Amino acid sequence: MLDLDLLRTFQAVAEARGFTKAATALYRTQSTISLQIKKLEEAMKTKLIDRRGRRFALTDEGELLRVYARRILQLSREAETLFSRPTISGAIGLGVPEDFATQHLPLVLRRFAKAYPGVRIEVRCSVASRFLRELDDGELDLVLARREPGIDKGEPLCSESLVWVGNQEFELEPGEPLPLVLFSEGCFYRPIIISQLNNVGRPWRIAVSSSNLAGVHAAVLGGLGLTVLPESALLSSFRKLDQDEALPSIGRTEIAFFEGARSRSDAVSTLLMFLRRSSAAQLKLEVAA
Repeated sequence: MLDLDLLRTFQAVAEARGFTKAATALYRTQSTISLQIKKLEEAMKTKLIDRRGRRFALTDEGELLRVYARRILQLSREAETLFSRPTISGAIGLGVPEDFATQHLPLVLRRFAKAYPGVRIEVRCSVASRFLRELDDGELDLVLARREPGIDKGEPLCSESLVWVGNQEFELEPGEPLPLVLFSEGCFYRPIIISQLNNVGRPWRIAVSSSNLAGVHAAVLGGLGLTVLPESALLSSFRKLDQDEALPSIGRTEIAFFEGARSRSDAVSTLLMFLRRSSAAQLKLEVAA
């Protein structure tokens, strides 16, 4: 049988592309790492790493085992979570930005539901200002909302760039007001966009105002104007315009947790812990400091 500890070491070496970085990541000596890889090769009866010269490379068998190791270790973690978890039940009202809910959250929530089938989650999608009101009123238990980096309120989860985008044919007309496609009032970066344009003296007009992401996408694709979106909310058919000198930089956006004032339940605490652990592995965004 394969030793899971040896597989973890092998995965760390494969991802770090070397023994030294893997040893640092695992808090072990380089000699220990080398010995464990040797044991794994003996158990598999094949060479997994090409050690000729200073160049690091996995053999064909090593590349194949890397795929299996990832799957085996993931299943091991899921089984450990499933059988070691305490019995938790309850209902959670969760508010999330629409783009975040469709792009990043489904896989995380599906895994949470498998691990904690007794917890029911009601997901709502809207803008941050509405969420925070509902949080204060006790209608929601936990909110993931976008905020400006550096704001103290909330606990940061991850961050990403905001970029100007239009459709493939969109061209900026010199001297003409920029036709903007914006979310309705309540979107936190709507006033930032307008303020930044005013600061550089760039004329603008609101061509379309939409309450949802689908409306913003449709208006931009239809050539009605340009907008600012997080990187994760871009469609492949959009064209980035953020390198144009006529457009001011909007910076970055953070996703942060906001909790309700009422006492936190075990279900909410468990979901919060699950989301924190999933931020780097599953959300695939830059983890906020």
